[in-house]
Order: sequence, then C-alpha cells, then structure tokens
Amino acid sequence: MNDLRYALRQLRKNPLFTLIAVLTLALGIGIDTAIFSAAKETLRPSLPFRESERLVRIYQVPEGSSVRVSPRVPAFIAVRDGAESLESVVGSRFSNFTLHTPDGPERLVGNAVTAGWLETLGVQPALGRDFTPDEEAAGEGSGVVLVSHQVWRTRLGGSEDAVGSTLRLNGRPHVVVGVLPPGFHFPYDAHLWVPLRPTEADAGFWALNIPARLKPGVSVAAARADLAALTERVAPTLPGFTPGTTFTAVPIREVMVEDEGRTVLALAAAVGFLLLVVCANLANLLLARALARESEFAVRASLGASRGRLVRQSLVESTTLGLIGGALGLGVAYAAVDFLGFLLPGDFSYLGLGVRLDVIALVFAAALSIGTGLLMGILPALRGSATNPADAMREGGRSGGSRRRAGVGRGLVVAELAVTLVLLTGVGLMVRDVQRQQALDLGYEAQGLLVFSVPLEEAPYETGEARMAFAQRLLSELESRPDVATAGAVNLFPRHQGNTLAEVVPEGREPAPGERLAVNYRLVSAGYLESLGVPLLRGRMIAKTDQAGTQLVGLVSASLAERLWPGEDPVGKRVRDQRAGQDVPWVTVVGVVGDVRQSDDVLDSWYVPFAQAADSRFARQLAVVARGLSDNPPPVGTVRDALRAVDPELPIFSATTARALTADLLARERRGAWLGTAFGAFGLLLASLGIYGSISYAVARRTREFGLRMALGSDRRRILNGLLGEVSRMVLMGGAIGLAGAVILARVLGASLAEVGPFDPVAFGAALILLTLAALGAGLLPALRATRISPLEALRHE
Repeated sequence: MNDLRYALRQLRKNPLFTLIAVLTLALGIGIDTAIFSAAKETLRPSLPFRESERLVRIYQVPEGSSVRVSPRVPAFIAVRDGAESLESVVGSRFSNFTLHTPDGPERLVGNAVTAGWLETLGVQPALGRDFTPDEEAAGEGSGVVLVSHQVWRTRLGGSEDAVGSTLRLNGRPHVVVGVLPPGFHFPYDAHLWVPLRPTEADAGFWALNIPARLKPGVSVAAARADLAALTERVAPTLPGFTPGTTFTAVPIREVMVEDEGRTVLALAAAVGFLLLVVCANLANLLLARALARESEFAVRASLGASRGRLVRQSLVESTTLGLIGGALGLGVAYAAVDFLGFLLPGDFSYLGLGVRLDVIALVFAAALSIGTGLLMGILPALRGSATNPADAMREGGRSGGSRRRAGVGRGLVVAELAVTLVLLTGVGLMVRDVQRQQALDLGYEAQGLLVFSVPLEEAPYETGEARMAFAQRLLSELESRPDVATAGAVNLFPRHQGNTLAEVVPEGREPAPGERLAVNYRLVSAGYLESLGVPLLRGRMIAKTDQAGTQLVGLVSASLAERLWPGEDPVGKRVRDQRAGQDVPWVTVVGVVGDVRQSDDVLDSWYVPFAQAADSRFARQLAVVARGLSDNPPPVGTVRDALRAVDPELPIFSATTARALTADLLARERRGAWLGTAFGAFGLLLASLGIYGSISYAVARRTREFGLRMALGSDRRRILNGLLGEVSRMVLMGGAIGLAGAVILARVLGASLAEVGPFDPVAFGAALILLTLAALGAGLLPALRATRISPLEALRHE
C-alpha cells in the first residue's frame, strides 16, 4: 500500500505526463479490448443452438476441389436416410414471400424447412408451437407459418393473441403457429418459415442448406468417414451426381465464420502492434522521468534501499498508470463495440449475436492493463535502479549515465519505428486490396443503372407464358417513361446474393470422370445486355424473336468461349447443361459477349432467352434493370409507377443503383481498411513523438557542447546534419527490423488478399517512405532548435 500511495503522489506531481500517458493508454487498451471482443465473437461465437458443437452442415465436394457445394434434393434424401453417424438431418430452401397488407404488398425473406428443423437446431419457439407432423407432410401447401420476433412485434402488434392469426403470403392465407426467439433469423436473415416436403419434381433444381446433428459421442472425423462410405454406395443412383464427388460434414461454427474472421484478425494484429508502439513510447517517457529522478534514486540507495525495492516501486508506478488507463479504456471499448459490429460475419446477425463487453472481455482488459504497465515500466525501472550513488552525486557522473540512458531511449525508438512500419505495411496491403477490388472491371457500365426485383412465384404468374407476358409488358412500360433510356430483365443480377449455375457440356466432347465446368447461368430478355453496356464480340445478341417454340439459342462469355473452343469460332456450336440429364435439347450459340463479373467472381457465363426458359423455376424471380437518359439512374418512383400500371399487387424489393450494390459488397473490407488506416496514423504519430522526444532530449543533453562548438566557429549545418544523421540511423535500423517483420506479416495476410500479392511493392514502399518522412520531420524541429543555441545560453544552462 505504501508503494501505491507513493506512486499516486508521483503521478499527481506530474499532471501533464500523467494525462498524456493515461489518455494514450486508454485509447490503446480500449480499442484493443473492443477488437478482442469482436474477434472472440467471430472465432468462438456463442451460438444459440442446443449443443452447437454437435451441429454440422452437409456439403458435397467435387474431386480435386476445395469448393463446397450445397447438395440437391436427391442427395439430401440419401444422406437423411443413409448416414449412420447423424442423429437427424434437415434442409432449408431460401424463399421470398410477398406479404399483402392494407398498405400494399411487402417483401419478406423466408425459408422453407423440412421436418424436424427446429428440433435439430435445438431452438424452441418463444410463443406458440413448432409445425406438426401433418403440417410437415403437407409441405408448402399446409398454410402455416412461423414468424420472427420482429414480424410478431411490427406486423402482428406484439400480442400473444397473434398466434393463430392469419397472414396473406404469396396470395394465400397462412396461419401463424409460432414466434421464434428475439434476434433469430437463421439462415439468410429470414423472417418467415414454412414447411417443406421435397419431391422428385425438385430433384434437378433446388439446392438445400443442410444442417445435421451428430449422434452423441460421434466426432466430425467419424462423420466424414461415414459420409464418404455412403457416397460410394449411393452415388450411382443420384441423378446429376458428378463422379468423384464426396459428401462431407463441416462444423456449423466453421461454416458461419469461414473467412469472415480475417478482417477482425487483421485489425486485432494492427491494434496489437499499436499497443506495442504505445508501450515503447511511454517507456521512453518513463525513462526520461527516471533520469530526472536519478538523484532521488541515488539518495534512497545510499539510505539502504535495495535495487529490488527500487524496481518494485517503479513497476508499481507504471502498473498503476496502466490500470488507470485501462479503467478509462473500458469507456473507449464500450463506445467502440457498437461501431465494430460491422466486422462480424453476416450470418451472426441472423442469430441475434453482436459484439459486447462480457466478463471475458473485462478480464482481458484487466490483464492487458497490468501487462502493458509492466511492459512499459520494466526497462525504465531496471535502468533507473542501476544508479550508482557516488556517480550520481559526482558532478561529472551525470553525463555518463545520460549517455547510457540516451542509448536505451534510442533503442526504444528503433523498436517503435520497426513496429510502426509493420503496422503501416499491413494497413497498406489492406487498403491496396480494397482499392484494387473497387477498380475491377465489372464488364458493364454501372453508372446510371437502377436495379430492382419482382417476385413471380404466385398466381397468376405460375406459368412460363404468364411470366413472359408480364416481363414484356413491364419492360415496355418502363421504356415508355421519359427518364428511362433502356430496360431489360434477368433472373439474377450480377453480384446479388446467391447464384444460379449450370454445368456446360459442348457437343461432341464427353466430360472426363469428375470433370465439372460450372458457369453462371442467366435467363435474359432482349435488351438486357445492351442496357448493361456489355459489348457484343461476335454474332448477335438475344432478340425479341427468340421466343418459346423457336430454335433454342444462347450467348457465351468470352472466357467461356475460349475455354470450350480455343481458337475456334463459337457461333453455331451447341452446348447443354449436363445437370439436367442427357435428354435436354442442345442450345445453339449465336453470339459471344464480354465477360461480366457475376456472383463469386466467376467470369464464365451462359445466357439464354428468358422467353425460352420462362417455365423453369429459375424464372420465379425477375431482376429488372433500367438505365437513365444521363449518368443518373431513373428514380425509384418511376419504376414503382410502371409496375403499378402493369400489376399493382406486386411489390418491388431490393431497389438500388448498380453503383451502390457493388459498393455494398466491399463495405466491410472498406470500413476495416479505414479503421486500420486510423490505427496506422495513430501509430505513426506516436513514432514521430518518440523521435521528437529522443532528439529533444539529445539537444537538451548536449546544449553546452553545441554552444561551445559554435563559439569555436563550428558550422551550424554540421550540427544539423549530425542530428538528422542520428535520426536517419534510427530510421535505417528500425526500417530494417520492421521490413523483416512486415514480410512475415505479409505472408500471414496473403490468403486474405484477393487482388494484391502479399509483397505488393506499392504497400511496402509507401509505408517505408511515410515512416521516413514522418521521422525526419519529427527530428527536424529539435535539430533546428539546436542550431540556434548561443554560447551564453549554453553557459547559463551549465
């Protein structure tokens, strides 16, 4: 207690130092605690599932590939009925619902789920009940629905009497039988759940999200071995099942995190480096204070205080400083956690999870505060306690000790510069990667383009003829508006959530065993590609004459044409989708168009006329594009009026500009890069202050020397060059050490960088140049001050 009281008195005696140190520590520890909370929730989320460690998701993986593919209905049935290691297997299918209200139609995301969905997940309704076996057997025609807690509050008044009420979904009445827990929207940010009974009619179309629960005592490895054996037994009987493909199980936690935690980990590393810079900076300040208190330590040592006693006192003081900074840092962390919610994987919001300060985070903050206090205080404590009383009392002894402490201070600055360079390089790689992704050629002109979606699942659009007639009327209505230049329609707009794929086989070439050429499959109207500004490279575009009953035609992207027919003219060649079986007709290629970056950045694309595939389930949703007469897209009100003129009962959803859509895809990475830039700037500021403090101390220590040298005729420029040379040496040493650390960091970040290499010369060069300029600028001010020292001032100083 005596040491603590003495430490508090010392901190009160130096209010400016204490304020600077505490605020610096509060920022460093607070941000580090908030990032730790985000990383903890990302990598080890508290999933709201019963015994979540037993939950896995079933995928199929093609031979020689690491890509996970969601199984289709026959594969789901085979796993559900044949896997011995799984206690239960369920599936869900993404669905959109049109909710009809007195204020007009509204779009809600939902899921159709198979029998035992909630039981397998281990989730209980907050109100009401789960589906009954009879309702599950009836499937989507059962007329019952589970709703999210949010829908219950906002659409049903939040009353318990809402259970048993009726919602009109997709034109049909559905009875609300239960309300799910608050914040639960799993999967796909869903708000509605209806029963699903998969049938053979779904065999070639629907891919399912398949969670499964392991039997007690069964490991994931054992389940994978069981699924591999099952694959060998059932693969020959599964339609469209590519030889060499294997079923596998992936823990649900791993599925939800996947690569999404990389941004959090990168920022956690950045904050860790930043905290090291903080420690080095404050250690330098404490070292300067230890020098100023050299006489005090000497007196105490001469009175019998041991070196261990002096070290303990100094560490108590630095640890107290760390704890005070940590206490204030909790306020910083509390303010930061809400902002850091954007770093969490999207699936976490479906479960009501978020970044929060819990007991573990508080323990982490306390440990970090103590550790930081000890780390920044240990070197000053050891150096300060090493004072020889005789040397300290002797007039000339001070300079030798000062030189030793100056060397230690320069070493801390070198370490600070090295860590800052590592931090700046990592941030530079993140920023460069985001810049390169933003600058990618999308393959179409996004400026001036408005995109919206319209559902066509319900009556009267259950036939291909009705869907095609609606699409033609809507496009004609849009193009008649004065602020719309062109319009087109597609089943899925580029970069929207999800994808529709086909497995293309060219005529006359049988695929090798296990070969799977997956390409983007798009149903497009005449004028769609023209509206996007996609160039025609050969042949012709889709025309209005390409209707049902005419020759089946299609377009291929340039990359797909080169892959299928290298060096040949693709026009007139024929292809088909091997997943649909051997009986599907061939489609004649009539044109080649430029590559467009679709979902998952797959460039190979195959386009067929919407009119010739309007009766397929891919046509149940229509994405419409409208290009404005200038660089400005048409107003949303214009497309709403056009849709009302065609069918006032249909809702518009996901209305956005193409620019906003592409920007949203990088929102998390961009905000992470900006946050990392802020950390880098803070670290650079601290490193600059370290340089400034070190050179200022050197100037103060050598005031008499500089004055005498100038009195004897020394050139001021030589003094300036000498001090800047000292800065340069520190920068060279710190840069060399930092570059080695940056290379290691770049290797770690390599897998997270989509568009730049881990050793991007621009990122490395910019970090080194920025650090050098900041260091030289920080050292220039005290160096210039040294050149203005007069001999009289030097003598007075002495």
